[in-house]
Amino acid sequence: MTTLTVDAHREALLRAIDQRRHYEFLMLAEPYLATCPDDHYVRLMSIRAYLALGLVVPARQALEASAVAGSLSPELESLRPKLAAIDAPPSNWDDLAPQFNANLTALNARGVDTAPIRDSWQRRRSRYLLYRDTNDVPQVHRQADDDRWSWFPSLRNHPQATASEPLPKSLSEAMPLPIMFDGVGEGLLFERAYHATLDTLVGYSCALLIVEPDAADFAVALHLRDWHNLLADQRLFFFIGDDWKTHLERHWIDQPNIPLPVHALSIGPRSQGPDQAALVSLVEGAHHDRESRIRQSLSRLETLYASHTMADRARRFTEALNGTGPPLRILAATSCHTTFLQHSMRDAQRALTAIGCDCRVYKEKTHYDILSPLVYHDVIRGFKPDLFFVLDHLRSSFS
Repeated sequence: MTTLTVDAHREALLRAIDQRRHYEFLMLAEPYLATCPDDHYVRLMSIRAYLALGLVVPARQALEASAVAGSLSPELESLRPKLAAIDAPPSNWDDLAPQFNANLTALNARGVDTAPIRDSWQRRRSRYLLYRDTNDVPQVHRQADDDRWSWFPSLRNHPQATASEPLPKSLSEAMPLPIMFDGVGEGLLFERAYHATLDTLVGYSCALLIVEPDAADFAVALHLRDWHNLLADQRLFFFIGDDWKTHLERHWIDQPNIPLPVHALSIGPRSQGPDQAALVSLVEGAHHDRESRIRQSLSRLETLYASHTMADRARRFTEALNGTGPPLRILAATSCHTTFLQHSMRDAQRALTAIGCDCRVYKEKTHYDILSPLVYHDVIRGFKPDLFFVLDHLRSSFS
């Protein structure tokens, strides 16, 4: 840090501690003390803030030799035996094992391979310490590969902070596009977004994509949150572990009816820096690839129909209507996210079939689909319709 940055950071620290905003102070103090380990006053205030939140073990860690540069002040040195005498161990993850196992069972039922999650957790659980602070809020302290400890995903009153955290404005729309979660942290923001996007228009619920390269991080949420019902929802897609990128790229190719996300909520250690930039670049690349495939597909389709002259069409209709040729092929489209139009299209299909037409109605197959041009093109190429029929109905909810 430059001197100016350090001074400004320290002023923010002092304001937070004066106002007894312990969570905010400690989140500011952690990177500050890593840069300025000899600031004994801020270290003392950190220990007091930890104790005010009932976090005794992190208060002890603030006095460890690895955290302190040089010798301690007499006041700090005198705290060592006092902190050592306080019996306040971390919570036991095993107490949450039944909830963890129930969530894994729900994922298994969805066809998700949970072995990497369980294996990663067994290998690395000692790097995650769980506490309950004086507000009865679970706090997770995570040890990184360089042995530094940091709060995962942050130290705060998670229920209170999550309830006031703004969600993307698009979630208030009738049919919001999918959301990607770059990690779920302790899971509260994901849970809130899940419920906010449930049944927003006649059964429509947008897809939610969870990307978590570190399977052990995802295991934290599976311990803390009872999701065994939520995880059964087919609109949730999981990309967990080292090969997340390969599976995500394959998903976007195999699922053209699921729009690409326009929002990525980053929760955790990758919320800034090159990892997040790489994820944004990956989504942008998928957008360009899908647009390119749509243009190529449309060009092939237009070439197919361009060979049909007006005389060909007149002959086709005449033969179909007088019974000397196969019936007219009519492709109709509606949506499962409407009631009136589905009934109207059902009546239209019956009427067209009654006069000898081969009428097929196409609509979404799931409650999270939005029909893609690529899928329309595939249906048209297979059926080769003479007419396309759609009931266009304007909704006041769509500007």
